[in-house]
Amino acid sequence: MLNISFEKIESWGYDTMKPASYRWGGKVKGLEPLVAAIILVAITLVIAIAVVSWLMGLLGTIMGEAESLVILPNASLRKPSPTTAWQLSVSIRNTGSSPSTIIGLFVANYSCNIGSPVTVNPGEIRNLLNNPCPDANFIVGVRYTIKVVTAAGNAFYSEVIAS
Repeated sequence: MLNISFEKIESWGYDTMKPASYRWGGKVKGLEPLVAAIILVAITLVIAIAVVSWLMGLLGTIMGEAESLVILPNASLRKPSPTTAWQLSVSIRNTGSSPSTIIGLFVANYSCNIGSPVTVNPGEIRNLLNNPCPDANFIVGVRYTIKVVTAAGNAFYSEVIAS
């Protein structure tokens, strides 16, 4: 085992009580403490601004203008006669803060014709009556899922019992 005492290290020219910059006879150049502090504060501010802007963007999408549709419980799915297509009637309320444009209406993945897109303004209730669902095969008394699709790509769901 190698046994080196403190005295031997001093005899080699090292003084362990001084900083490394002084051990070899010269002062190592570096940043002044004031300049280093200013650089650290600047880096911290840049990171803080980036985090705040990211959070504001996140909160803007959560709390900003949003469409929110509610399908009222008076929806009906019925077949008026054996020779006609099933018809879906729904009432939709816009509880959001921006207008919503309905572009699609589905029942259990069967498309129901709404004609042209329907715009529902905030606070407004629109009745979509007797929308035919061609090629649909529903069973009376069974509960089906209604899906309303908007131009913004959002989907809103409810249920209806075929009668």
